[in-house]
Amino acid sequence: NSIRLLKDARENYPAWLEAIRLAEKYIYFENYIIRDDDIGHQFADALIAKAKEGLPVRLLYDWLGGLTETSGSFWRRLAAEGANVYLVGRDPWKVAAAIEAVQREALPGAGVSVDGAVADVTDPEAMDAAAAAAAALGRRLDVLVAAAGIDGEAKDALDLDPVTFARVLDVNVRGLLLASQSAGRIMSADGAG
Repeated sequence: NSIRLLKDARENYPAWLEAIRLAEKYIYFENYIIRDDDIGHQFADALIAKAKEGLPVRLLYDWLGGLTETSGSFWRRLAAEGANVYLVGRDPWKVAAAIEAVQREALPGAGVSVDGAVADVTDPEAMDAAAAAAAALGRRLDVLVAAAGIDGEAKDALDLDPVTFARVLDVNVRGLLLASQSAGRIMSADGAG
């Protein structure tokens, strides 16, 4: 194994496209913003080509940060190969709004299933229940995007009190562990992930 530090888009995008081109078993790709532009189409073309070769292709898009950055036509094109989304958040109104937004803005009429659950990433039982609910829909759980995070009230590190910092660690670090464990147990049992 080796590690190569990729510093910016000029280094990342060609390396990512080459990794997609060389994939032999499956592709699991997650990104924060995908635009309906030349670069976005290069990724779509590469992913679609691998799907046509018969490789399982799973694309996860972090809707929270970039939902409106990508046009519906981009998603419909990928959804033609089959896609499902399951959202988890701790605020029921925000989860419902996110589901509606994904259905309305990102994937209208694409036949994509969008579901969700309310759970706090710092609660192991709630995360187990959310992962189980996603799996109970009869679709295989292939990829987890654990993107929950808080910033410590945007305070400078010198002004951050220990209680707030403990909460940041609880959500940003422990939450990642708990989400990964909950989804990972299901993925492992299904031979996925």
